[in-house]
Amino acid sequence: MPEDAKADLKNVKFDYFQVQISNRKSVKATKARTRMFDLTQWMDIIRPKYENEPASVTLNFFGEQIRCDHSGMVGVGTKKPLARLHFTKLREKNSPAVGSIHDVKLDPVNLKPDEYIAEDVTALFDPEDSVLMLQKNIYSLFRGVLEAYITELWNSDKEKKDFEYVHLVPIFQKNNFSKGKRANKIESIAFKTANRTSKASFVNPFKGQIGAMFDTMKPLDGVNIEVRITASRTHDSFLKQDGVVEMIDEIQERKNLFKKAEISFRDGTRINEGATEATGGDNAELTYIDLMHGKVQSVLPFNIPKKRPLNQDAVWTSMMAEYREDGGNMVNEVKACLTKVPAN
Repeated sequence: MPEDAKADLKNVKFDYFQVQISNRKSVKATKARTRMFDLTQWMDIIRPKYENEPASVTLNFFGEQIRCDHSGMVGVGTKKPLARLHFTKLREKNSPAVGSIHDVKLDPVNLKPDEYIAEDVTALFDPEDSVLMLQKNIYSLFRGVLEAYITELWNSDKEKKDFEYVHLVPIFQKNNFSKGKRANKIESIAFKTANRTSKASFVNPFKGQIGAMFDTMKPLDGVNIEVRITASRTHDSFLKQDGVVEMIDEIQERKNLFKKAEISFRDGTRINEGATEATGGDNAELTYIDLMHGKVQSVLPFNIPKKRPLNQDAVWTSMMAEYREDGGNMVNEVKACLTKVPAN
């Protein structure tokens, strides 16, 4: 069998959050007192528990078993110590079946009573700015469940009046409109208006190209549009940059009238390290910029042997290389995008 047939190249996304804690379930709640949270304090609480008995930190959320089964510090004594965490979801729902290319029959996966299909994610935590870099896995933990899991264990020995709630606050890119205008070889631009115009008093609030599109809706009594404009599918076909820049200018000038806007371009390099490379088709040259709500993300490639899970040690090694100043330098990209909150 050829070597390239034994493994698949897969691009994996990583999101960045600032870990915060407050006295309210929402950081936006009235009278919420919010501060940065040092997740290593939580690690110190749970580590002896899972080392003694993993079931003691395995909690049920929405019918799925969740646990943290590794946490530790790397680089202690250096100027940039980092924490490594590993979380696992033990799936009880939607279990896969086993099939054969020579038989149409599907058989259930035979598991012992205490065994489950496991889906995992690795996380990197930077105590200096309370930043969490979290691997994305659509089959594993999403942000809300992870917040609830950390919160429940943090409050396990507290009275209800003293409960505190952990929040993973997404870190958003800055200056995305400027980055979008600098892009070349643009393949598409898409936007959706925010339904700010009433049908009873139709007045076109836009000018230029977007205004012309909006005018076409008047005979339909339409007041909201969603548009995606793409170049042809030939390899060397792209949208005219000056036309796209004009449209981006109009979206930027009237941001309150838009719900979302994004562009994709094919440049071979990132506008900056905060830009998001697409995972579709494993084509690392295609880059997306969410002009209005772009989260800071990384996309890293992994060679995954067929019928094998992604190796968590390989994930951690790549995460450290991406985050550290002497590697991908995401530490400084993230720092530039942080919103200041009290440290304690």
